[in-house]
Amino acid sequence: MGFVSTPYAKDYREDVHPVESLARFLLDSQWAGAAIYQREVIEQQIKKVNARGLILYGYLGCSFGSVAREMWRDYFHKNGIPSINLEGTFQTGDATGQILTRIKAFIEMLA
Repeated sequence: MGFVSTPYAKDYREDVHPVESLARFLLDSQWAGAAIYQREVIEQQIKKVNARGLILYGYLGCSFGSVAREMWRDYFHKNGIPSINLEGTFQTGDATGQILTRIKAFIEMLA
């Protein structure tokens, strides 16, 4: 199992001015460009950890994230990687019962 919160493509560069390093970090990461570039980073991580499935999680009300996650879900399903798309809130404490139930069922399906 792997976990990617924000799939950055690389670390900060130390061989350039700090402002340029920050700009390059943002432009080379998932924060810049189309969801296809983010998907490529997720694919790399799937291969790296030999994942059998993908849990996509986002926050309610973030329509841009919801669209990207649905595109990724469709793409990975077509390429033989099962996935589940979950949405929740900025909660503190333990996950809700509904989220845990869905994750447990997904993991059982993968076994």
